[in-house]
Amino acid sequence: MSIMENEIIVASGLPRAGTSLLMQIIGSLGFEMVTDEKRQADDHNPRGYYEYSPVKALCRDNSFLPECRGKAIKIVAPLLSCLDPELAYRIIFIERDLEEIMASQYRMLNKVRDAHYEAIMKVFENDLIRFRQHLGQLPYCHVLYVQHRGLILNPRNTVMQIGEFLGIPDPPEQTLNCVDSGLYRNRS
Repeated sequence: MSIMENEIIVASGLPRAGTSLLMQIIGSLGFEMVTDEKRQADDHNPRGYYEYSPVKALCRDNSFLPECRGKAIKIVAPLLSCLDPELAYRIIFIERDLEEIMASQYRMLNKVRDAHYEAIMKVFENDLIRFRQHLGQLPYCHVLYVQHRGLILNPRNTVMQIGEFLGIPDPPEQTLNCVDSGLYRNRS
């Protein structure tokens, strides 16, 4: 069994950071994706969300994870602490400017900047530190951190990094088609 067959490929990051884009890229590299397509594409994610509903209950039941070996699954950062530490993971964690994440979330929820904005930003900042620490403690975990802005502005370089990380040193050219700078609508 190769390393990839034994590892679960995880696309992660804060909500609205670009995790769906990561899933598109991973899928274009030829990896099977664990999704159920229950959440349909919409104006906020016109190419889809690439979610698997049982992930929402990951902290109560992570028994489905062994079936994900050799496949890719999207798990947002707040749920990473519920991963089974006995399994092996190859996690691609996308980082995005917090102002952009907040703008995207508020736009999606049709909200205006309110009194909770700064408090939520502080929670996200602290959470990111905690997520990095947790991932560093998982015994069978390899993590690649990628920058959202870098992926959008220089997709070739970032796609090459992702391909290399996943054992595909020469990603197919069509992988670059996953990145649509026109969907980068919330910029700081």
